[in-house]
Amino acid sequence: MAHDIVLYVTDSQFYINGHDIVLYVTDSQFYINGHDIVLYVTDSQFYIKGHDIVLYVTDSQFYINGQDIVLYVTDSQFYINGHDIVLYVTDSQFYINGHDIVLYVTDSQFYINGHDIVLYVTDSQFYINGTRHRTFM
Repeated sequence: MAHDIVLYVTDSQFYINGHDIVLYVTDSQFYINGHDIVLYVTDSQFYIKGHDIVLYVTDSQFYINGQDIVLYVTDSQFYINGHDIVLYVTDSQFYINGHDIVLYVTDSQFYINGHDIVLYVTDSQFYINGTRHRTFM
């Protein structure tokens, strides 16, 4: 089942599912809602804070590290796989649901706060460390 992610990027705006994410990208900087994210993008690589994120977007799919991510954004909410995410970024910190997140990605591993996260997504299920979560359809 294809999950339709409507992605549109202009020179200064970034839309997901028609919702405007305040995005600004320079050659070496990446801002979300005015907050500076250390981002670097080459033709085939996507780095956040110096860590390589394998990002691939087709017309109807959105992959991170080869896993299909169901992303949904409303005017005031941000969902990943049906779960409401509160995202806040300061100049030097990255918060999800009020928790300071330390993100590190290697070629085969995905760490949050030093813990190895095993992420697996099917068309209808979302697993983190073997625990099943409902996806947003």
